[in-house]
Amino acid sequence: ADLWAYNSLISACAKSLQWERALGVFQEMEEANIEPDIVTFSTLLNAFAKAGRWKEAMDVYSEMAPARVQPNVITLSAVMTACIQGGEIDRAIAGGRMVQGGEIDRAIDVFEEMRGRGMQPDRITFTALMQGCRGDPGSQDDRWQWVLQVLAEMEESEIEPDSVIVDTIIDSMP
Repeated sequence: ADLWAYNSLISACAKSLQWERALGVFQEMEEANIEPDIVTFSTLLNAFAKAGRWKEAMDVYSEMAPARVQPNVITLSAVMTACIQGGEIDRAIAGGRMVQGGEIDRAIDVFEEMRGRGMQPDRITFTALMQGCRGDPGSQDDRWQWVLQVLAEMEESEIEPDSVIVDTIIDSMP
């Protein structure tokens, strides 16, 4: 089998929401000494994002540098989405308070890395960041400030809000 075949298998698993199988194919690919490319990582990370498997996403993301594969907007958005989705009411300390529903602090780190690499976040990235505040049991004023900050950055990037973003803004209002 070649890289294209493995990428196709990982994609099929991801589309059918079988992240464990996608990971198994990825591991089999590594055992066959076939080097993953950006498509491999992006597809696998998207499978984790859909399932909210942030730990697995971070593990695979950490394999990109040793594989000499540079992350792009798609891979970083997938990692950030997986962190925000969190899965099974993951909890983490962020800003001195408990954040439920995901690893919003890790997602923010990935967002900052994205910008540090000169990558332009897209509408999906901004939407995921705004929606990340929904799981935050901190004060409603804090959530509102976070959404306003993300909205300002979105406007700076000349990305128009869609209905999902408008709903998130409304849900976040104090």
